[in-house]
Amino acid sequence: MTGGTWYAARHFPSAYGSAGGIKINEKTEAIGEDWKQIPGLYAAGTDACAIYGDSYPFIFPGTSMGFALNTGRMAAESAKDYVYRCEQEV
Repeated sequence: MTGGTWYAARHFPSAYGSAGGIKINEKTEAIGEDWKQIPGLYAAGTDACAIYGDSYPFIFPGTSMGFALNTGRMAAESAKDYVYRCEQEV
């Protein structure tokens, strides 16, 4: 393939998850540096996994899986509500 910009990275997956990520609010809406929600943008799982350090210890396998499952559900529900609100405004 030709054209465009290509990047390469070396990745070492781990068993637990990440210790950082996209900041989210209680509806899993992504929030910016100003701590305001970004309408229509949601994050879940290890992309938003900033729960370690002040909430959960980073030593137990499976804690990131529970967070991923629950925030995925929450993000889907919040996105559904967002789409419904947008449809009502049209």
